[in-house]
Amino acid sequence: MGIQNLESNLIKSDDFNRITMQVCQHSKLKNNKLVTLATGITTAYNIADNQLREFLIVNKISKILNEMNIENKVLLINDTYDPLTERYFERLIKFDSNLKNFNKFIGIPISNIPCPYGCHNSLGEHFHNGLIKKLNSLEIYPVEIFSHKIYKDKTFQNLIEQILIRHDEIKNYLKVKYNLGYSDGLFKAICKKCGKIVATKFKFFKNIKVYYKCKNCGNESKTSYFNGKFTWRIDCVVRWIANNVDFEPFYKNYLTKPNGSYWVSSDISLKYFNFLPPLTIQIEYLRYDKKLTNPTQFLPIQIIENLYLENFHRTNRFNRYAIIAKSKNFRYPSGISFYQASMIIGCLFLKNYEKTYLEKINQFVFGFEKNNTNIFRKIIKNITLAQNFYETMIPSNKKVRLNKISDIKLPKNKKDRLLLSRILRGEKIKIREKNRIFTLLYKILFNKPFGPAIDTILNLLPSKYKDSLINRLCSDIL
Repeated sequence: MGIQNLESNLIKSDDFNRITMQVCQHSKLKNNKLVTLATGITTAYNIADNQLREFLIVNKISKILNEMNIENKVLLINDTYDPLTERYFERLIKFDSNLKNFNKFIGIPISNIPCPYGCHNSLGEHFHNGLIKKLNSLEIYPVEIFSHKIYKDKTFQNLIEQILIRHDEIKNYLKVKYNLGYSDGLFKAICKKCGKIVATKFKFFKNIKVYYKCKNCGNESKTSYFNGKFTWRIDCVVRWIANNVDFEPFYKNYLTKPNGSYWVSSDISLKYFNFLPPLTIQIEYLRYDKKLTNPTQFLPIQIIENLYLENFHRTNRFNRYAIIAKSKNFRYPSGISFYQASMIIGCLFLKNYEKTYLEKINQFVFGFEKNNTNIFRKIIKNITLAQNFYETMIPSNKKVRLNKISDIKLPKNKKDRLLLSRILRGEKIKIREKNRIFTLLYKILFNKPFGPAIDTILNLLPSKYKDSLINRLCSDIL
């Protein structure tokens, strides 16, 4: 089957409901009991937020399927048999410059490289766990699969052997049809002597053993088929069939014609294994101001989803101003926008997580349903995000900070002090010069003539703070 017949596998819609329906129909053609959605990554370094788009896309489809009561699962396939490359190494030391000595592991699979910090079994596992924590914070809970374990799983032994037995036939087919030359073969064995996977040349497969020669150390030997992996286009076939994948998004470079990885892998899947390849969509990378920290550290899930899912087939570039604009559009159930919430919480610099105080914050800032069992954990998470947003995104000229009681300069006029103390007590008073009084209140609270919504601030001020301030205002009046 040619690329022309596979053209329909590329979904060109940007409507997630339509995408989901097409994935469902595709899964039914394969008589699958559940829809399998896949993502892929290589955790050779700390995964940045701009690499999370495909996870959010697949999770969005999963959410729609759940709403339709259609059983599904999201896979995270970690290519842990991938070697540490020069490019990966550069990203690794950018994350931690103390890891410069890890250049000695270049060419070795990341599953076989020791953990830099001694807390995990390998380099790949260390950064994988960091990625999982980040995904979980976005309410993404994938089924975790490691490529080095796929090759060791006896369930897929027959599949891997079939490819190795027909190695030369498939290799010649790729050369003739796609002009893809694999001079070192389609299978990369891990050298028993130097441990590298990049420099081995496949010789032949016999008696369930792969015979190879390592161009790095000169070692010629044989090894089990699970001590190595296929080149990417064939490895893609293995992961699809092994996990019965129905859908996987790909970046543009994998979808170039005629010999982009997706098209070649799909052709091999159908021709040699009669496996209907997964549907796909073209996605592009995200670009944002390098001066900004990772958005997951200061934005709620809803804003991240909005930023990442919008125009996913384009290379989105967003900066501080684009993020601030989104933060003003997103509103909590209380009606307060995330931007306003960050101004309120940021200026109060709240670290008092007592239950009664959290209830106040929920009432005036967030407005979540009180019957939610995880409401207080949810409030604390949103307080943390708002504080981080305030420190990271709010320009210094717009920032206000609640003054310490000892730093407050009281108005000279006793009448003003009396009125301010009554406002702090929550008394309802009729004041002709209300704006003037509130301006005075802003000045003593923040040392500026402006700030967040004053009524909300007054309701959220800790009682100890209010009482101390009232005592100061009234100390020389009585």
